Amino acid sequence: MIEVYKENTWLKEDSMDIVIKIMTFMISPFISFLYSLKRINTRSSFVVFFLFALIYGLCFTVIADNLDVWEHNDAAKWRFRFENTNIYTISDYVDFCSEYFLFIGTEIHDLYFATLSFVVHFVSDNYHVFFMSAALVFSYFQLKSFRFLVDSPAFDNSIVCLMICMLFSLNTIANISVLRFATAAWMCVYGVLQFLYNRKVVYMVLLFVLPLIHRAFFFMYPVILLTSFYRDKSFWKYSYFFSVLFSGFSIYIIRDATNYLPSFLSGMIEAYTVETTFERNSLTKTFLTSINIIYDNVLFILIMNKTKTYLPEKVKSMYQFTLIFMSIVNFVMPVPSLGGRFATISEVFIAFLWLNIMGTKNKYNILIYLMPLFLIRKLYIVSMTLVKFQDISILYTNPFTLISSHL
Repeated sequence: MIEVYKENTWLKEDSMDIVIKIMTFMISPFISFLYSLKRINTRSSFVVFFLFALIYGLCFTVIADNLDVWEHNDAAKWRFRFENTNIYTISDYVDFCSEYFLFIGTEIHDLYFATLSFVVHFVSDNYHVFFMSAALVFSYFQLKSFRFLVDSPAFDNSIVCLMICMLFSLNTIANISVLRFATAAWMCVYGVLQFLYNRKVVYMVLLFVLPLIHRAFFFMYPVILLTSFYRDKSFWKYSYFFSVLFSGFSIYIIRDATNYLPSFLSGMIEAYTVETTFERNSLTKTFLTSINIIYDNVLFILIMNKTKTYLPEKVKSMYQFTLIFMSIVNFVMPVPSLGGRFATISEVFIAFLWLNIMGTKNKYNILIYLMPLFLIRKLYIVSMTLVKFQDISILYTNPFTLISSHL
């Protein structure tokens, strides 16, 4: 069994390593980012990762020719709304919040965009600054979560560890294009790790405000409550396998459930399960998505088999949560906008458990090395997002030029 990590430990810094990171960052933040992957679990590497995320956000470029394009592209939609928002004063913001909590109709469904837009407008009307601010929030929670992984004594900067890091971080900075869900996902991961792994009950507050970032995170309420109050291991193992075998029926159950949900939730569910959306997603993505689902579940079943041995209480809590979480995610998987999105979060917990339970020296690590083949669709989407919203100059340009050209 892998030893539970000592909290708040960094790999000892090497002075020359820090100098190289600074020098390469002055030449190109991207080169410094790549070099920092050599020794991920150092404080200086995390600083580079954070600064690169801010540069990425600032350089995030959205071009659209007309309103139709704005409305059918998430990143374009956020630029359009930021540049056309009417929330400029404290009075405007208070009025918006009042309408939001009274469920008065508004096209902005969550508080996050309105709050971020309101704050950024005090500084600048430049949409690049808006996306840099979004990157700041996103990368803060991503790196705070990532710290849990690299602090494990099993983490040794080996190739397999880098691959586990990739699995953990599939929700990349490129996803600021979808803004709300991607950010809420990392807030969710951080809250769960603090609440269940570090036993810090105060982080329940963070978990319960997630729907203010994205409504879909009402989904987390039953998972957290079941993890806290119903831990029958045998029941959840049977539920997990049941969810894999019978997930195809969930689409009908979810549609019927809309009759018993509040309007702000039923509208979201109806949008996710409308026939045209379901058919479009299933026809174009079924094969690669199925490979992804099978891969995730194979990894988790191997972890499940390993848990027959002794588990430290902290790791056991994370395993129990992931078992319940994946049972529900598998069941709603036929709804891509729900199951598919939350599957990316489950991969974070699978990566965390793999490192802390399976370790870096086991015969099944071949599956970790083969991960890019099984998750090729997700890696393709990340690559295309980078190409779509970034100029190639970000790969080799110094930070001063990047900053001055986007402010």
